[in-house]
Order: sequence, then C-alpha cells, then structure tokens
Amino acid sequence: MRPIARRLTLAFGLLLSAAAGAQPYGYASGTDPDSPGLRDALYRVDLATGATTRIGYVGFRDIDGLALHPDGSLYGAADGTAEAGGTSDLLTRINAQTGAGSFMSHFAGLAGQGPGQGGQLDYGLAITCDGAVWLSSDTLGHLWRVDPATGAVDRVVTAGPPLSGLAARGSQVFGVSVDPDTALYRYDTVSKELVRVGPIAVIDRVFDVGLDFDAEGRLWALLDYLVPPDGLPRLAQNDLVEIDPDTALLLSSKPITGAGSGLNRVQLEGLAVAPPACPAGGTPPSVSPVSVSAFYGPGKLLLALVLALSAAQALRRRI
Repeated sequence: MRPIARRLTLAFGLLLSAAAGAQPYGYASGTDPDSPGLRDALYRVDLATGATTRIGYVGFRDIDGLALHPDGSLYGAADGTAEAGGTSDLLTRINAQTGAGSFMSHFAGLAGQGPGQGGQLDYGLAITCDGAVWLSSDTLGHLWRVDPATGAVDRVVTAGPPLSGLAARGSQVFGVSVDPDTALYRYDTVSKELVRVGPIAVIDRVFDVGLDFDAEGRLWALLDYLVPPDGLPRLAQNDLVEIDPDTALLLSSKPITGAGSGLNRVQLEGLAVAPPACPAGGTPPSVSPVSVSAFYGPGKLLLALVLALSAAQALRRRI
C-alpha cells in the first residue's frame, strides 16, 4: 500500500473505532443545594460514567421534565415559577450551551391542581417525532398533549399510574411510575392505549424519574430516591440506569457523581439525551446537539485529522 493511501486508511480507521466505542451525553435538571436561593440548574451527564457538570442556571424553579424537540431545541416543564415571580406551571425553552431558560407558554388551567399547599404536579415531559408535546403528572396520574405555543392541554389519560419521567420513540410515549410501584409503561399515541410493560428492580423507593432514549434506541433513566428521615442511612441519591424498553429489565446502573456532595447532593429530575427517532417514512429528526468530541474523543479525533491533513498535503505535492 502506498504511504498516502496508508495514512488515509489509518485516519479513517481511527474515526470509525472512536465512534464505535464512544458514549453520548445527556442533559439533566435539578435544584442546586449550594446555590443562593436553591436555584434550578442544567447539568451535562456522561452516560458512560454518570459524571455530571453544571452548565448554568435556568432561571425557573422546579424544572421537573426535559425533552429535546426534533429541531434540536431543549424544552423544560417547570412546576414552579420564574425566579423573578409570576404564575407557575409553564413550558420553557432552554439554551443547552448556557442553561438559561426562556418562557414559552403556561399550561392552561393546571396551576395549583396538585395536592399539598403548593398544588404541585411533578411533571414529566416528552416530544414525539411529529413535534407533539406530552406532559404527565405523578401526583394526579394524568397525561396530556400540550400545544407549546398556547399552553392548551388535552387530557388523554385520567387518574392513571403516577408517571414521572417520559420519553418518546416513534408514536409511542414511555413513562416510569414512582413510589410505591416503580414500573415502565408505554402509551401509544395512535391507538390511545396505555400498557404496563413491567416492574423495574430498584434498590430503594423512587421519588422522581428523568427518562429519554439515546440516538441508538437505548432507554436511560435518572432515578431520584426518597431521602430518609434525619439520622437514618441513605442508600443513594441519584442513579443513572439503562432499561430494556420491551421488558423493563434493568440493564445497567451507576451512581451519579459531581452534582454536589454529602448531604448537599443535587436531586436530578429531568433527563434529555437525543431528539425523538422517527420510524421509516416518518418526519426525520434533526441532528442531535451532541458535540463531535463527545462521540469521537479529543485524542483520536485530533490524531485522525492530523493524519488526514498530512495525507492530503502529500497528495497535493504529488499533483
């Protein structure tokens, strides 16, 4: 093999091997206990290790649900208000680079409908590949379709399982119910049928769930465990798990690290990994806002580019 061809082949092979072994990342939301006023922040989560990095503060309280739109926009469902005040229960668009959120619409008629003094609804959020927005409440057991422009809601499930995290695949919306029965559910947006897939073998009682599929169709979940009373040992705060969407079998589990320490750990709630995948013939999603370096790794990517440029320069000299 000629030297130029050998360099190009090696560069191409490095890119392929790096891509094959890489893991994407996801976005998570949670209240930062170390921040003044207990501010909600957007975090980046490495799906391979569970390591988290704070991106920035959202500017809205209690971002329970996260989801990526087919156009790559990151949406958040807030159970609270903007930090500057105003009405609660709203849809936000979040800048994935800075974490800053901007108001989109209020969920019509939902504020104060939940139990307790604050009427909390504890939302889950998903977006199907046709751009439809879906919202759940784990306190009421309702599931709605939402008009993101106006905030108008259409209830499709009433007093069902307490679904916390939501995720979309094709025309199906998946959800995980919380304590006392942590299980995986599937809702078909065409047939309007809600099916219990099966129980999830968790290590403790689960309080909140973030849920999403990655670009390869793997289902990831953030499990936020109930905090025990003072003086009792804590098993865990947050785990990142992979779930088989067809059986609810727990495929892997790892603890979340980097989001606070000791008692001041962040209770991560929402999770968004990739825009929804469309079935054959459906509306194609846009490219996921995952950096090239996240997939290929900075070392291998740089080496491959150097080899490719070197080969190109050598070829140019020969011409």
